[in-house]
Amino acid sequence: MTVQADNLRECVDRLYDVFATYRMGGNMSHCDHCVTQDEVDRLTGVPLRKLSWDLVGHYSSKAMNTWGDSKDFKHFLPRILEAIAYENYPYDVEVVGNKLCMAEWTNWPPSEQSAVRNYFHALWSCLIRTFPSRSDFPAIGQIDGMICLLGKVYDDVCPFLAEWLEDKSAASLRHIAGFVSANAPRWNQKRKLRNAFWEENQSTMIQTGEWMMSEPVRQRLEDGFFQFSSEEFAIEISESIEILDWARGSGSAKGTVS
Repeated sequence: MTVQADNLRECVDRLYDVFATYRMGGNMSHCDHCVTQDEVDRLTGVPLRKLSWDLVGHYSSKAMNTWGDSKDFKHFLPRILEAIAYENYPYDVEVVGNKLCMAEWTNWPPSEQSAVRNYFHALWSCLIRTFPSRSDFPAIGQIDGMICLLGKVYDDVCPFLAEWLEDKSAASLRHIAGFVSANAPRWNQKRKLRNAFWEENQSTMIQTGEWMMSEPVRQRLEDGFFQFSSEEFAIEISESIEILDWARGSGSAKGTVS
């Protein structure tokens, strides 16, 4: 395992330790039309660490809307975040960002906030160094889902973007190229990123979009192209540079917006 992977495992274990004080007691509140008693019983009748990823994912999609309250959410949060890191969490990961905001996580005790922050930093450090990300992180898929999640739970995503840019691995370079190719044309024409979950988080979307269009990102792609020019994926980097140049108004590449 890498140092980053070891750190992520430690951060997940720390989540279980910090949130262990939130225990299930009695029956969870729920909407009878949206959640069955059998679902509640299955969720609460299994030790937390042994909950299946599909069941905890189903709960998280309804948490605090039609199933349980914020204390219940805190109880299940370590398992939810573990499922995102290691298993095939069955919903868009951005949903968890919405739920953390709904639970007002930035008002939680410092130890709880710290555990969540450390987890996201550790997961991000692993993710940018893994390509394709789905090989080790099946729940996340493309990296823009993760940066969108971060844009929901943080007011400032610049530290994450800076780490992404500073890492010199082929994996992080390919993630940048893919992100640029997928998003720069839409940013050029609509000043939006393609992930619809950004709509509720305009300030961090603008941070991310302006970072993507910046000269340092363009330079990272160019440097990376020459660094890995003999690799088959060099064509991906070259194409992303053309798209970025077009989107910035300094090239002739064509982009499409969907």
